[in-house]
Amino acid sequence: MFGNHTTMRTDYITWGKSIIARRSGDSTRRARVDSFSNLVYGQCGMMHFDEKSMWGFRLERDPTFQGDYMAGMGVCEDPSCPCAVVTMGCKESNPAPDASMGIPYIFQLDLDTRKVVKGFFKQGQAESVKFGQSYVRELGDKEWAHLRNVFLSAKRTLIENLNPEKVKYQFQIREIENEAAMVSYISVLCCDDKLDFTSDSREFFVSDYYCLKSDCNCKSVHLVFHEKPANTGSKAPIIGSLTYSYDSQTDCFDENSRGSRESVGALFNSLKTTCPDLASVIRKRHRILKILYGNSLRKNRPPTSPVDVGRNDTCPCGSGRKFKHCCGR
Repeated sequence: MFGNHTTMRTDYITWGKSIIARRSGDSTRRARVDSFSNLVYGQCGMMHFDEKSMWGFRLERDPTFQGDYMAGMGVCEDPSCPCAVVTMGCKESNPAPDASMGIPYIFQLDLDTRKVVKGFFKQGQAESVKFGQSYVRELGDKEWAHLRNVFLSAKRTLIENLNPEKVKYQFQIREIENEAAMVSYISVLCCDDKLDFTSDSREFFVSDYYCLKSDCNCKSVHLVFHEKPANTGSKAPIIGSLTYSYDSQTDCFDENSRGSRESVGALFNSLKTTCPDLASVIRKRHRILKILYGNSLRKNRPPTSPVDVGRNDTCPCGSGRKFKHCCGR
């Protein structure tokens, strides 16, 4: 189906101006998908339309939709959203001269269930749903993997260009502030790169936990090592853990963890070999979580007495940014 797969930029494609109506309760929401807009409304609200990842494909089985098309994908704008629902926009590669410049087929796919999400548009959805179902019938494992990669790439782009206001993740503020609970990076931003590595022909991954307490300035991470299970869905056993300081690049074995100091140390060395810039990766992940937590703290913490903070001082909310660029705006 994707035998002549090509990745195309919007420079080569004119999407035109297509107004799509969607009912939500009693109100009608209108979204625009064209060469000037990269946002559409989806199941999770506003979705980001990744214009850099368009591709060509051909439908052959259903005579109603037989032909060459090009597609783009929209993903939920919240990088912490765990859903795998995407919005697809498809149109003919070579439309007739008098054809509408809009996108005739807009539908949603659930990448986990590999099905079309029905009920996305309350009006005029029948043709798009039929097209989406024809599209799904011709997808093989390779094509689903391609869609998953486009989805993850779009999500990681959102993380790279992080807008804290779009992140709806609910931090457990009381546990973090009063009980020094640590937060796993992947539990917040589940679509970002996993810390995977191989050691002695066995596959492992690391869960990285961070302290986000507003009055703590630690520069370390708690790394928990897991062996990947042979069967998908099985629980990944914990091999051991240690604390790593990304400032001094020193590590301290967790005496209360499973595994021996030698075995955990060997796994840690394999991780550093796989990820030579581990310290900078960890530093960045910690910074992102502190920004998101600081934003959540600002919105959810009860107001307290004013703090005398200079405009160029570090913001007391814990974001790591200067006060004038954060709560002092």
